[in-house]
Amino acid sequence: MRNLVGAAIAVILPAAANAQADFTQLSRAEALERYEAVGEETMEAFALIYTRVDPELSELIGSAEWDEVDREAAACVYDEYAQSGELDHLATALEAAEDVAAHIREDESITMIAMMSGEKDQSILTPDIPAGQQERNIEVSTDCGVVEANGRRFSDPQLMQRLMAHGESVRRD
Repeated sequence: MRNLVGAAIAVILPAAANAQADFTQLSRAEALERYEAVGEETMEAFALIYTRVDPELSELIGSAEWDEVDREAAACVYDEYAQSGELDHLATALEAAEDVAAHIREDESITMIAMMSGEKDQSILTPDIPAGQQERNIEVSTDCGVVEANGRRFSDPQLMQRLMAHGESVRRD
């Protein structure tokens, strides 16, 4: 599940005509600030998937606040897309990330237990981005270390152990 969360976030973070035009007109520094703000907002939303199961799980989830590892990975993504002329991919992905985060915040039934049990479709974590663009986002995100940077927030082994224990208790009830 940790890899699912890291990969889902990576797909939506690095990947709307007016929004794309506005984003592609930003300076590199402004674009990276926006990327960071959306990244932190998305991390907070993904943490809800766990903490709705048990608020105490928040102790096992890393901070949504970005650090130098996140900023370096984001700069790599930005530079890759800028160099290849694909900044619109990043604009689309950031907009989609905001939509996914809003959906998670609004639908309290979205929990990791619900997704693990199949009660909720895991595709709700991935936005509707064209397949070719989504594959490119995964490639760039992986190469730049975004998947690893995101996944580390959910890497505490106790997180999955305690989540699985909650899942077992739900199945028994």
